[in-house]
Amino acid sequence: MTTLTGVPPDPILERRRAVQSAAAASLSRRKFGSRVAITVCWAFLGIAIVPLVAVVVYVVAKGFPAWSTDFFTHSTVPEGIAGGGVWNAIVGTAVITAVAVAVTVPLGLLVGLFLAESDGRIAASLRFTADVMTGVPSITVGIFGYIAIVRNYGYSGLAGAFAIGFIMLPVIIRAGETAFRGVPKSLNEAALALGARKVTIARRVVVPTALPGVITGVLPGGGAWPR
Repeated sequence: MTTLTGVPPDPILERRRAVQSAAAASLSRRKFGSRVAITVCWAFLGIAIVPLVAVVVYVVAKGFPAWSTDFFTHSTVPEGIAGGGVWNAIVGTAVITAVAVAVTVPLGLLVGLFLAESDGRIAASLRFTADVMTGVPSITVGIFGYIAIVRNYGYSGLAGAFAIGFIMLPVIIRAGETAFRGVPKSLNEAALALGARKVTIARRVVVPTALPGVITGVLPGGGAWPR
């Protein structure tokens, strides 16, 4: 067998050996740093959980004795009168949320579909407006709803539904746009090749394909209003 001598070493192999040597030399130090970081993370997690658990336990301990059938089936009574419950609050919350969802979800998904299918100036303006609306505090929306509706038409559930819908709308728009943009372009191109119009493609191809993502995006939109 002939042995070659004087062949220069492969620079790739030499670099690989140098990297492996450096990694082996610092392995124990990196493992120690990883254990310290994980310990610190668990410690901060415990610090954050302790007050949360304490608040939940305190609320349940103080409120559980008042739970009864009457508490959940009777309306609130004026202060100083015995009895009463939260039935009106439960029904009011359900009605206000249902009205807000019934109006906001279709409108938000239509706007999201338009943004997903268009990149013009109008779409860019709507997208920018939705991003700005997402950062508006709920107290500001509540004050706006009070000035625009309550002061002119009096107190009603529609004022609350308007405020909640105003908060939910930008979240649903952006979530819907993301879901619709996730539909593969090949499906649109195949439908166009078959002679389908864009309206038909949106109704028969884009919306059914993106439906799981739309549902997933709408659920956080419903929980965005208490912020």
